[in-house]
Amino acid sequence: MMDRTDAPEPFDSGIGSSHSSTTGRQLQLHKRLCKGCRALDLSVECFKVQGSSKRTSRDSASAAPSLRSYTSPHQLGSLAEIRKRSSECELCALVTDSVEEEGSRVPLVDDFSAKAGHDMDKATCSISWEIDGREAPKRSGHNPANLVRGITRRMHLRWDSPRLSDAYLVYVAPDKFARTASDADRVWAKDSMFLGRNITQDVENQALIRSWLDLCEKSHKGPCRQRNEEHVDRFVEMVSHSYFGVIDVQNMQLTQLPCETTIPEKRDSRRSRRPEPYVALSYVWGDEKAYTTLTENVMLHRMHGGLEDVLLRLPKAIQDAIDLVRRLGFRYMWIDRLCIVQNSSRSWKLNAYNMDLIYGNAALTICAADGDATVGLRAIRPQSRNTKQYKRSVAPGLELMVTRPPEIYIRASEWNERAWTFQERLLSRRCLIFTNGRVYFQCRSTGMSEDIFGDQKGAGWSLDLVDAPLQMFRQLENRAFWVYMKSVELYTERKLTQAKDIQAAFSGMANMMEERMAAPFIHGLPSSHFDLALLWEPVKSMRRRKTSDQTSDHLIPDFPSWSWTGWVGETKYHDDLTGGILDNVSQWLDTHTWIQWWVRDGHGDLRPLWDNVRSREDLSSDANWRGYTERRGMGRGRGRDSCGSRAYRHRRRSRSRSRSRKHTYKSFRREIDPDHIRRLRVEDEVKYERNDEFRFDRVRPPPPPPALALPAPPKMPFYDERPVMSDAAPPHPTHDAAFYDMFFEDNEKEFNITLRDYPYRVVKAPFNPKPETSEFPLLPILQFRTWHTWLHIKQSAPPRQQVQDRKVLTMDAGSSTGLARYHIADEVGDWCGSIVLDAEWAAMAGERQEFIAISEAKCFTLAECPEWTYYIPKEREQSEWDLFYVLLVERKEEKWERVGVGKVFKEAFHSSKQREIMLS
Repeated sequence: MMDRTDAPEPFDSGIGSSHSSTTGRQLQLHKRLCKGCRALDLSVECFKVQGSSKRTSRDSASAAPSLRSYTSPHQLGSLAEIRKRSSECELCALVTDSVEEEGSRVPLVDDFSAKAGHDMDKATCSISWEIDGREAPKRSGHNPANLVRGITRRMHLRWDSPRLSDAYLVYVAPDKFARTASDADRVWAKDSMFLGRNITQDVENQALIRSWLDLCEKSHKGPCRQRNEEHVDRFVEMVSHSYFGVIDVQNMQLTQLPCETTIPEKRDSRRSRRPEPYVALSYVWGDEKAYTTLTENVMLHRMHGGLEDVLLRLPKAIQDAIDLVRRLGFRYMWIDRLCIVQNSSRSWKLNAYNMDLIYGNAALTICAADGDATVGLRAIRPQSRNTKQYKRSVAPGLELMVTRPPEIYIRASEWNERAWTFQERLLSRRCLIFTNGRVYFQCRSTGMSEDIFGDQKGAGWSLDLVDAPLQMFRQLENRAFWVYMKSVELYTERKLTQAKDIQAAFSGMANMMEERMAAPFIHGLPSSHFDLALLWEPVKSMRRRKTSDQTSDHLIPDFPSWSWTGWVGETKYHDDLTGGILDNVSQWLDTHTWIQWWVRDGHGDLRPLWDNVRSREDLSSDANWRGYTERRGMGRGRGRDSCGSRAYRHRRRSRSRSRSRKHTYKSFRREIDPDHIRRLRVEDEVKYERNDEFRFDRVRPPPPPPALALPAPPKMPFYDERPVMSDAAPPHPTHDAAFYDMFFEDNEKEFNITLRDYPYRVVKAPFNPKPETSEFPLLPILQFRTWHTWLHIKQSAPPRQQVQDRKVLTMDAGSSTGLARYHIADEVGDWCGSIVLDAEWAAMAGERQEFIAISEAKCFTLAECPEWTYYIPKEREQSEWDLFYVLLVERKEEKWERVGVGKVFKEAFHSSKQREIMLS
């Protein structure tokens, strides 16, 4: 092959140029690579990390080694340029091959991405080095000697086009000696770890799959095996009930799952019973009319061979999965289509709300992600298996291969778009994922694939695990609420065929996190972190979730507006909103929240979400991520005085007096006589003991400050466009709202607002750690007291500019998210806060809106407050905890509904009043 001396040099050749001596290897490079790619000075040593112990004394005495991995990516040029050089450069040809590989392109979804498809030739590619595989550490602990470093390096290819997915170039392990089609320990060569592997078309992968499972079962500890006693007890109890059954793949019949008695003398004890291993299947249903178990045929399926006759009527994915389970040596299998009586609401509900037990206790979960149920498992059939690999020799003894992390193929699959499959994958300890015509093994310790050699114990780490959701659960014991936030973000991206299943399809995840947080979930929000869980925001424009025709505002909604379960669309806990509180979640919950939340139970009674005596505390090992503690309920350690509303009202009557040292403004709190505080605390504690049953209702919110005479702020460009009161704004709430305000006269001590379904009185029931049952689920109604005021909203910038500023363009579309940031102004038109709202809703609504304070916020981000207007007499850097998190709420007769969440200066609430709120 002739060297192209005129080929363009796409990037700086400084890296490795000091090693471009005229050697035989360099001459070979000149024959195989273009001028730009020769500058990379590729060799086997670039892809294998040489440990310091293996370096010779001569190496140590020589000059420092060249920089192998570096943080600055290098540009290879546009796709058109790379394709042009590919006829004479093996590396450019391999980059071109990576674009042609199956699954490398993101599907077109709209006109914008269609245009991007036409412009793909202009897409530019950058290349960088990344350190890859690491063996599992031999010892635990924080000693640096116990840490393991990378064994290999990869070249990472990135494109600036949303249509092209990332890829890696890896070194293909040389065939020094014959290897069997298994990853069992006895057939390993250590020099192959984390290098590329050739896929042989005429060799079945059954032995490889079985070896992956054996490595996990025998070598992995911790997350792959760990199950707490409560979880095991629940599973054994479920298996003992008549609604749970499995498929016997040998006798082809539905049956109960047998249990082995491990301790004969304790035959009746749950701990002495060990259920037989079984395999679960996760797949996309496809045709809803396909064959299922019904009340009409379930008894036929219970007979020996009862499923044999209908096997060919089942979708291809189920047929292939049953065949694979037999070949792997398992006898029992769970498939929802057959094991749940589909036209029985009782059977469906009992199984659907125990998915954490069903998938979490399966020995293996087969994930059919090649398509819907009609496609089957392509990788187990030679004629449909994807064995195509793109490999090229780019230097003497150096063969490189294109590979992609399995998550790229999984994310592009229809299976990954469905809401039900989200928890089916994450709840499983081991997953066998069939996608893109290949099979991948993932467990809570590691991942293995057909085209990459793993480590000898099958417990190492590689770049293929990046973004793998199963790895997220390794943090469950450490910081459960962090796992919750990530789970909500991933789950709400998914699609649901039945809108009513939003909680059912997440219930298994909720059950697992409940065990760690030691608190029930309330319509998808953990009660142990309720104030923080309320701070979710939409990613795009959303619509209310409804399962029935609701034409009247007086009806109780199907789902709550205050929870993400009440909306259809993606949600997220944005850094802009939660910034400053995630460093120490537990402290924020104890010292910067005050509302006592009550929820309506299935009988219409109010029940508190948290009780400082009876509630259990979050078990997360990282104390900063734990939920409420007893400090919150006792009113101590909250960073605010506990003088209550009486002292506040006394100070408000003296608002015009000159402030002495005892009445100085101090971050929304006042310094008053310590003896007065002590007396009030004693009085409150006496009342607290007298009313032991409702002791949790004694924490009062901080009073808003009186109006301050602030110095005039400096002239700023922002003030030219500040929102002002509109003459058209209604001076009072609507007639309906006024009627209900009159009917339910506000009482500072008791709740008065009743529901039409439960109209006669408000009943406060005691705290219950399990507040709902399947027969009487919780109503989507919160009731509480907090500060309420009227403020004004005005759009802060054109939507297109906002999208660019917030960088919330979707990966495959250039259209707006349908959201816009709005200024919040007080009654005289001064800027006092920021909120993101649905632009269509805001365009239809008036400027004057209702806001309620729900907790304290630390500070504004630059996106929220680009110009500091000195609304309070502090510099931006000095301001901390001078803000409220607020909900913009919309009145629906006697109830309110959430519209959006934002931040507002506490000072803007100076004319507010505390009132009872019923939030639906």
